[in-house]
Amino acid sequence: MWPNKVLDFHVADFEENGWGKVYLSSPPHYGTNQQWIFHTQSNSIESEHDNRGLRLDVHRGSTENGAEVGCYLPNNTPAQKWTIGQYIVIHISVEIYSFLQ
Repeated sequence: MWPNKVLDFHVADFEENGWGKVYLSSPPHYGTNQQWIFHTQSNSIESEHDNRGLRLDVHRGSTENGAEVGCYLPNNTPAQKWTIGQYIVIHISVEIYSFLQ
């Protein structure tokens, strides 16, 4: 859906608050704050930014639509469990022909 965007970890936010926002960013610069590892055994997603093992985390474990997502220290809670699926998007192009008589 967003082929030119990457998930970007706001490191300064984490350093200041102990929990750092993530957001879709463009264009990608491929820094370590935009690199992630999916751990299949724990279903967690780890930031490659540093060696702290920070995990993708739903802020305060919210289950509400629109909840903030960021990075936090690993705590093995449901707020850090993720499922990665594949979505298929079909684009349909319709050509309309008009015939002049």
